Amino acid sequence: MIKLQKEKHFTSKKTTTNVFVAIVFVVFFLFVLANQANIQFYANGFGKIWTQPLQVYYLDVGQANASLVILPNKTAMLIDTGSGESEEDFISSVDYILSKNKISKIKYLVLSHSDEDHIGGTEALLDKYQVDNIYRPKQLAKNEESEHDFNRVDTLVYERVTNAISSEPNCTVQFVKNHTIFIDDLTEICFYAPDFDKYSQTNDYSPFVSITYAEKTFLFTGDATTNRERELLERLSDENKTLKVDFLLVAHHGSNTSTSAEFLQAISPTYAFVSAQNKSYPHEEVLNRLKEAGVSKLFNTKTVGMIVVAVQENGNFYIKTLAYHFEIEFFSVAIFLLVCMFVELNSKKNQSKFSVLAKK
Repeated sequence: MIKLQKEKHFTSKKTTTNVFVAIVFVVFFLFVLANQANIQFYANGFGKIWTQPLQVYYLDVGQANASLVILPNKTAMLIDTGSGESEEDFISSVDYILSKNKISKIKYLVLSHSDEDHIGGTEALLDKYQVDNIYRPKQLAKNEESEHDFNRVDTLVYERVTNAISSEPNCTVQFVKNHTIFIDDLTEICFYAPDFDKYSQTNDYSPFVSITYAEKTFLFTGDATTNRERELLERLSDENKTLKVDFLLVAHHGSNTSTSAEFLQAISPTYAFVSAQNKSYPHEEVLNRLKEAGVSKLFNTKTVGMIVVAVQENGNFYIKTLAYHFEIEFFSVAIFLLVCMFVELNSKKNQSKFSVLAKK
């Protein structure tokens, strides 16, 4: 009788232990799910990024383009918004980065040109965030009323985007033009607009946008062609200016219709970034040109995911990527199974000891 009571007590204790382990796992699993973005970012070294004055994110939006800049005055600037296909990832990334920087709206939105892979996330962005200033290309939607004699783009996505732009409250909207925005003594944003109002292809409408902070310069290029590169170099020459670039977003996802050897020689970039997903990008010719131009390292969102460059006030900088991706659900289940195995083995061990003692 005493032996039976002890066995029942042991079984009850074992059941209680297993229930407790199950509860702990459920709590742990819910915690992990709620914080999986934090886990991914911190595991990739992003923890030191959030406090830096300038943060430049090349978002992972597939075969598309979107860059988010956190300026030293804690305002946000977006250059392009990815494609409709990447809309969910685009908005999710913007949400997380803005929340980490305690920013609730977009100060500047630049749409380089009308191609869907550069403007596809615009409607979703405007639905969710207040945007104070929008710089749009010198292109009109098919049914858009305007006093300007610009080329018209006959695509539904561009029409929807221009409608959304015109409906954005408390927002200043203007066509991209040459001008400079001074954020503070260390920070300036320069727009290099296309020289002409009409081009035969949409990519030629892409402006160049440079951001300089603490003597480090970033250049954003949209889908600018070699034609636009020549325009920029001629303008700089006419104005007796030079543009030396530390961080270059390679134009048109690394297409060989852009990033000429002449252009690279003039701007002399140190680091280059490609936003792509298609296996044929960047083109081999462009890779060779970048190498010959002395680019020390090329980063591609296709292989390393989101990329961020953070610059400190003294000019020092970090480059981090989301190269390591953890399957959170699989990781959690694996831990649970290991815990259950440990509990089961420990229970059998204790049961074996109990049986030996009972016999004695």
